[in-house]
Amino acid sequence: MRHFIHFLFLLSVLGISSCSSNRKLIEKSQTEFGRLKFYATTTGGKSIVDKVYADVDSNGIKMFYSFYPDRIVMTDERAKELSYTILFKQLPDQFDTNFYRQLSQLDMTVLSKAKTILKTSSYSHLKNPIGSTGFEIEVNYMHGFPKNRKFQPL
Repeated sequence: MRHFIHFLFLLSVLGISSCSSNRKLIEKSQTEFGRLKFYATTTGGKSIVDKVYADVDSNGIKMFYSFYPDRIVMTDERAKELSYTILFKQLPDQFDTNFYRQLSQLDMTVLSKAKTILKTSSYSHLKNPIGSTGFEIEVNYMHGFPKNRKFQPL
């Protein structure tokens, strides 16, 4: 049931964002892990930023970190059917890797840069990764990522 609710939420987010989305490059940098770009997006001609997302290209592997007012979500092209939601509670000692994932060095690099960006008044209403401990893994596409569909941030 929980996955069905997440799937419906994902469909509504995709429907809303496909209407008219504007994105603006905020920051671009090169890290030891690869290229990192941050974008701010607005929808429907609003002046308030709906989300900020990081576009990461790490040795040809594409990942997106999306910062919303209530959550932070990461997607990875190696597992397009999954999403990874940032947790702010301690991970269990013996956690199941099908449900949880620890933060990697790349994750910490992206989240560190995001902390700086999200301190500005234009983006302060978005969820800040301070205190993040890991990811909760969720299934977005039960039967695999849709064919002929471009990999984009959630």
